[in-house]
Parts: sequence; structure tokens; C-alpha cells
Amino acid sequence: MKSLSTIIRILLALIFLLSSLFKLLNPSDFLLTLKQLNLFNSEINNWIAIVVILFEFIIALAFLFNLFVKEASYLTLLLLLIFTATLFTDFLHIRQTSCGCFGDLFSEDSTTFSLLRNFALVFLLLFNLTLIEFIKSGKNFYKSYLKERKTYYLNLATAIIIFLLSTEVLILSRTIYNIKHDFYFSNQNVSILKEGEIVPDVILLNSGNKISKINFAGKRTLLLFFSTDCSICHDNIKNWEEIINSNSTRSEIIPICMDHTNSNKSIFNDETIEIYYPYHGTLKTIFKVYVYPLTVLINNNHVEKTYLGLLSDNDIKQIDSIINNEDS
Repeated sequence: MKSLSTIIRILLALIFLLSSLFKLLNPSDFLLTLKQLNLFNSEINNWIAIVVILFEFIIALAFLFNLFVKEASYLTLLLLLIFTATLFTDFLHIRQTSCGCFGDLFSEDSTTFSLLRNFALVFLLLFNLTLIEFIKSGKNFYKSYLKERKTYYLNLATAIIIFLLSTEVLILSRTIYNIKHDFYFSNQNVSILKEGEIVPDVILLNSGNKISKINFAGKRTLLLFFSTDCSICHDNIKNWEEIINSNSTRSEIIPICMDHTNSNKSIFNDETIEIYYPYHGTLKTIFKVYVYPLTVLINNNHVEKTYLGLLSDNDIKQIDSIINNEDS
């Protein structure tokens, strides 16, 4: 039993060592995951990222050198349960989010895969904690099974309670966030483009920093304005991707990031989607981009529809109907 516990301990050490190193080498993926959760602002997210990386590295060393293993296991179990509860809330909201645990190594992970991986790690920790109790008792494994299995069940029950409480808190937090979002936009007197307004052709930069002239004449164009620091924009990405994937006509759909940073490539789940950037500062004024996200539908240099904030299901259906109607 001692050898089995040692194998599990070393395995956990390697897992958390790799996790901390990949986060350290590519922190942008983990920061992006924290942003997508919409729980804290950018400054707090930065501190959380630092603390988590340091914590995982210290935990890995504790497992590797067999120092305070029991204490390290309980702390790791708590961290894993919080992460798993966070991913579970995304799963309930049908959002596919990678936990960002291993940087680019598992950048395509779905929420389901991340959940299964985390549950497997939780099981390993609980099992190893039980083995530690067996070894500590100095008794034969089978003779002490009936007595010592209570330790496992107690740990399992505690883990389930922590997981459920964390999930409840996160769901409540997201609900409050959605209420605040709806309240904010319902009380804003924001100047936006009106239907029928004429807009000129624009010049944008593509992801390769090359100039692209966008012509609106004789066609429909959907402009998607967003910012990487806008948590509502991250929620709106799945709505925009749904529209992009359902576009069966020649309607041009152009996502425009208003802050040109290196982390923009991974905002859309579909990395084949081309992202553009303002070429000059007048773009914000011309299209009245004062609040994000902003969705503007243009038909032959005339504004057809403007959608401010998070798109509703009815908004998505309306946009789909318009851009896929070739005769209008």
C-alpha cells in the first residue's frame, strides 16, 4: 500500500508541476479563462493567476519531496473542487471553456473533458488520503477496511458538500452579474447608430497588421465591435459564432477588436475567424462605439439594425433571418 501511495503522490506532483509551468510560460490563456468567468475585474484576476501558479508549484514540491502531504492534499482538493464547480457552472450555461490548466498543451479542451479530468484528480486525492490513513494506522489493509473506509466516505461527503456549495455560489454570482448587466443597459442613454444612417467605407487592420479596405456598397455587412477587457463581450462570443456559422449567403461578418493586444486570437473558440482592428481613431466616432459589445448590421452603406449589449435569442434569430435572406 505504501508503494501505491508513493506512485500516486509522484503522479500528482508531476501533474501540478506541469500545470504551474505551463501557466507560467503562457499566462495569457489562464488569464483569458479567468476573464471569461466574469467573477472579478482584471486586477483581481491578475492576482488570482499569480497565487494559483505559486500555489500549484509549492503543492507539486510538497508531493514530490513527501512534505506535509496530507495538508497539501486537502488544500489541493479544495482548489480542485472550486475549479471544478466553476467549470460545472459553464457546463450548465452550455459554454465550452477550457480551464487553461496546461496552456497550449490542452488549449482545445472542452468543458466536459476538463470536468472529467478534474473529477479523476479529485478521486486520486481522496483515494491517496485514505491510503495515508491506512499506512498511518499500521494495520493490515483488509482487516482495517471496515473501520478505515469511514475516512474515505467522510472525505467524499465533505468534497461533495464543498462542490455543491461552490457551484451554488458561482451560479448566484453569475445570476447577479446578468441582473447587473440588464440593469446597466436598461438605464444607459447611450448614443448609437440609428436605422437608415449612412456610413462610409472603412479601413481596418487585419491580424497580420495589413491594411484592409472594407466596402459596404451593394451588400450586407455585419460588424461585431468588442473589447478584450469587456466581460459581457466574452459572453457574447458564442452568440456571434452561432451567427457566423449559420451565415449561408455572401453577407460579410467582421469582428473588430477595439483594443489591439496579442491575446485576441484566442477570444473566439473558432481560431479561423479573422479579427480586425481600427486603423485610425475615427472608427469609434463614426460608428458610435462607446459601449461594448456592439453589433451593427449594414446594408449598402445604410445602417439596417443596431444591437447594444448581449444578444438575446430573438436578436440572433432576427439577424440570421436578415443576413440569410438574399432577396432583401
